[in-house]
Amino acid sequence: MKTDTQPTQDERDLRSLLQSACGRRVLWRILRAARTGENAFCVQNSHATAYVCGQQSIGAWLSEEIWRAEPSALARMRLESESAQRARRQNEEKEYHDNP
Repeated sequence: MKTDTQPTQDERDLRSLLQSACGRRVLWRILRAARTGENAFCVQNSHATAYVCGQQSIGAWLSEEIWRAEPSALARMRLESESAQRARRQNEEKEYHDNP
């Protein structure tokens, strides 16, 4: 019998994903694809606005699921993503300067 303090199978599955860097990267990509944190408004196109709002609805749901499974995970995923972006930029700059 499940009690309120016992995690559900979905929560256990999500926690398992969040324990690996690969799982966090995939979840972060999904959140970015869902345009989480972006402005949904599209000037002069209410259909496009509605479409983006639908995408963001999925992102909001996933964010809430992640937060419930592991409250610090979203901040960790953001930091990891920013760190990876900085590393990519540094590599690109290095390659640019090494190969004129």
